[in-house]
Amino acid sequence: MQSYLNEPYPLTGGPRWLRDIAYVLWITDIVLTGSFLMLLLLRWMMYPWTLRKNLLEFPGNSFLGAIPISINTIIIGIIGFYNHSPSARWVAFGVWWINLVLTLFVGVVLFVLDTTYIAPKTVTLDKIAGVWVMMTVPLFTLAGAGANLSNYLTHQSTKAAVAVTVISWLVWGWAILLLTLILAIYLWRLVSHKLPGPMLLATSFLPVAALSQGGYAVWELSIFLGGLIRSGFGPTQVVTPPLADMIRSATAESVHWAGILIMLAMLGQASVWLVHGTASMLYQRPKNFHVGWWSLVFPWASYANAWAAISRDLRNNGMRGWADTQIVISTILWLFCAGMTVWFGFIKGDMFSSPGLDEWRPEKRKEAEEQERQQQKNEEQEEKDNQREEWEKQVRKSDERARARESEDMQARRAERGMQESDHESYMTYDLRRRPSSEFRTIDGPHHRDEEMGLNGLGSLNGNGRV
Repeated sequence: MQSYLNEPYPLTGGPRWLRDIAYVLWITDIVLTGSFLMLLLLRWMMYPWTLRKNLLEFPGNSFLGAIPISINTIIIGIIGFYNHSPSARWVAFGVWWINLVLTLFVGVVLFVLDTTYIAPKTVTLDKIAGVWVMMTVPLFTLAGAGANLSNYLTHQSTKAAVAVTVISWLVWGWAILLLTLILAIYLWRLVSHKLPGPMLLATSFLPVAALSQGGYAVWELSIFLGGLIRSGFGPTQVVTPPLADMIRSATAESVHWAGILIMLAMLGQASVWLVHGTASMLYQRPKNFHVGWWSLVFPWASYANAWAAISRDLRNNGMRGWADTQIVISTILWLFCAGMTVWFGFIKGDMFSSPGLDEWRPEKRKEAEEQERQQQKNEEQEEKDNQREEWEKQVRKSDERARARESEDMQARRAERGMQESDHESYMTYDLRRRPSSEFRTIDGPHHRDEEMGLNGLGSLNGNGRV
């Protein structure tokens, strides 16, 4: 719808018949968004455990970002078709603030929930997919819708327009940080693992949506800020000194060109991810159509809309042709996905399903939790057994080392005693050999036995022949 409104031929915007088509699509968007949102709320009220699934299932909980994205397209439609009406501007203003709450829930609360509670328990690197980027897209679209709104709201209230612009810049800055972190992790996942499965393969295009919407938002914000500066608005708390028109005009043009350059840089990155997503689809060639194929349409339409807007601003025929080509491709993709959804979903009735839903039913959840607790107990018991076994091994090794040391000490003592006895025998043998035979005579005569001489008959004799 938005790409039709920004159609680069002619430079003033799309022709009347194309705007009529965009208006029909916008009404369809309102009807579908309202219907599916009511069905989702009804489902959560009737089956509260499905809300738990939608919040705690990673990375599927990022699909909740589709809700604020749809509301942002409604806001842009109000501004695009009814910008001449002051009441329509205030309605868009009120809806924008409501959508801000939903967007921050997806972009901040879910991110904190994913990184602190869900991911550390169940997420491995191979489970990360491009759908995680959906967490940042609502932030970018909210900033773009706020910039669109500010351009017309300034006629009603400059303070309200500035407030929306400031918040849009803050949201855009948070989205840039979040997108950088997620893309770095996602790229590492692609390098270290194979491509995502068939159900999530089309989400490889979602980085294109985030970068394209981010570029479009900063371009819109720079246009509004430039116009505000040109009108004499200054960032001071006192009365601003009068500035020359030339200085204000030059500053406004600098801000505008800064937005253009940032937008072109982000579109360059989006083009890389567009090529990567197309190559991934051609490499895997998924054979079955499913709801995930809609992940092709929104990113391609966002890419086309960004090029259409910048081509009108720069009045470049090459860019205008490229933008028109992307609009045609996104239209073909939309018609293809819409036709296949009607055929498989409404006629055959075999497409709309929620994979893994049974696992989140209360009774199944209790069984799973009980199994998880039992598995945890088994793991703890196994760990204790392993620790006990390791301790017993260490004790056995310690006993073996102690016995070995004791055996070595005993052998050393035996060897020492043996050396002492050998030395003693050698000494006595030498002493007996060197003494004269007269020293061994006793008072009873020469025939007295050696027993009276002491141990082994080797006692020493005094000069009188006594022991």
